[in-house]
Amino acid sequence: MASSERQRPRVHSSASYPPPADWVVPVVSLDITNLPLLPNIIDSALRRRVFLHKSALELPAAPETAEHIRNQYRNEVQSNRRLEFVGDGVWQGLVANALFELFPDASSHCLTVRTFPLRRCSWGTDQVRIQQLANPLYTNVTLSYFAWGYHLPDRFETKDAVVRTEQNAAADVFEAYVAGLLRDGADADGRLRDWVRQVVSTRVLPSLHMDADRHVEETLAKQEKSRVNKLKRQREVGDVGKRGESAQPVATQTRSRD
Repeated sequence: MASSERQRPRVHSSASYPPPADWVVPVVSLDITNLPLLPNIIDSALRRRVFLHKSALELPAAPETAEHIRNQYRNEVQSNRRLEFVGDGVWQGLVANALFELFPDASSHCLTVRTFPLRRCSWGTDQVRIQQLANPLYTNVTLSYFAWGYHLPDRFETKDAVVRTEQNAAADVFEAYVAGLLRDGADADGRLRDWVRQVVSTRVLPSLHMDADRHVEETLAKQEKSRVNKLKRQREVGDVGKRGESAQPVATQTRSRD
């Protein structure tokens, strides 16, 4: 098996509940059958808001009219979108803290959101260009699979059943659920932090430690290469200077004879 094929990220999911075939595959391997137990949101009104898709609030109105615009804004405000906004930031902070604790020897560069550069991978007959501008644990692609593993899209309150299989909608409801847990008090008693630590584990992310170790090795190798190249340039500059100094008296003698 080629090395590029071995490195292909895979998603291990329940055979009876596979993710939609048209979803983008995350750039990290996931085992969503090992996700920890999802904490409950006790407040019923808050729990309903988490799963309230804006399509469930749509009212009949002629397109492009002032009434239609007002309805769209109202739907945005009253749906789970505001919770999704909060959950996005909360998730990133909790994951950052979990990684900080999980990898005590990792540098800030290794832990930062810009760890994974643009690269091209060859997976069998497929050529895939992957751009990770953020840590893969923050991307909608990865969060959508977490949501699917918890069956969160099935709980959507919506007038459009297609929403339940949309990848971005799945990521949004996961973030809304994180915010729901926060506002339900799960952060005060530690349930939220403990849950995130269990999600950010090798049981769910089998290659997590391997990816971190590889990044440390690559970082050290790049720094060593930079050091060697710097010394090489300094020697080259020094050699040029020495040749110039040795050639100067000859030129002076030639001018004096003239």
